[in-house]
Amino acid sequence: MRREYWNIGVVAQTAVDIARHGIVAPVRWLPPPPAGVLLADPACLEHADGRRTLFAEYLNYLSPRGEIWAAEVAPGADPCEARFAPLLSGPHHMSYPRPFRYGERTFLICESWQSAGVPIWEHADGAWQALPPLLPGRQVVDPTLFPWQGRWWLFCTFQDDGPDSRLHIFHAPEPRGPWVAHAGNPVRTDAAAARPAGPVFMADGAPIRPAQDCSRTYGGAVVLHAITRLTHDAFEERVVRRLAPADRAYPHGLHTLCPAGAVTLIDGKRWGADPAPILRQVATRTRKVWLRAHR
Repeated sequence: MRREYWNIGVVAQTAVDIARHGIVAPVRWLPPPPAGVLLADPACLEHADGRRTLFAEYLNYLSPRGEIWAAEVAPGADPCEARFAPLLSGPHHMSYPRPFRYGERTFLICESWQSAGVPIWEHADGAWQALPPLLPGRQVVDPTLFPWQGRWWLFCTFQDDGPDSRLHIFHAPEPRGPWVAHAGNPVRTDAAAARPAGPVFMADGAPIRPAQDCSRTYGGAVVLHAITRLTHDAFEERVVRRLAPADRAYPHGLHTLCPAGAVTLIDGKRWGADPAPILRQVATRTRKVWLRAHR
């Protein structure tokens, strides 16, 4: 009779400062979602005019299919005032939105492992237009793209191969592929360090890879790693900092960290009561008993 409830928080520190010092500023949370609803996996697309488009997973436990919602934040406006609205939906669960630019083009990917691939959209003519998926046929979890040293790199786990513990890398000349598996896959086998937890960002000259610590609970904390070697056949990283849940309002988990200009977006988990599953079971059993009695 308990559920995970997630919400998005705003930290008045850059991601670089968090990598250096940890989360030391107070977390300001968006208004709590309605009962039975979560908002998680925040992402940010910054525009040249100072606007920011925020993305997140929206999930209603009464219809647990997951959708991608978005909010526009005007230049200088408070991200905590963001008002999310539906953006994308599909026949399968959708989460972990990741926007990125390639030249003059803007794209968005997300997790939808049940669709067997990485969904990708391009923003053109004022709308998000679906393109053929990346890594078709694979049950990809939390795909994270990163350009580095003339190649594009894709970090992910797989639903059918240790989704919380086995990190895989792919590389390609451009985001649409063709993607080649890293020679060392899986490059990490560690429930405390594998599953991606947000975009790779630069700090003090090194790419910083956020990863989930799922060693005790799903999304228990975020561990920041500095990538020290990344080639077609080698991968090395070192732990920079472990970020525990940052606030008493959401004390049970932290599984996304995303740069958003002068601030950083995170999400937080708390366990809360949810009698709905038990009530649904009771209703179903009562209906079956009533039908048997009235045959």
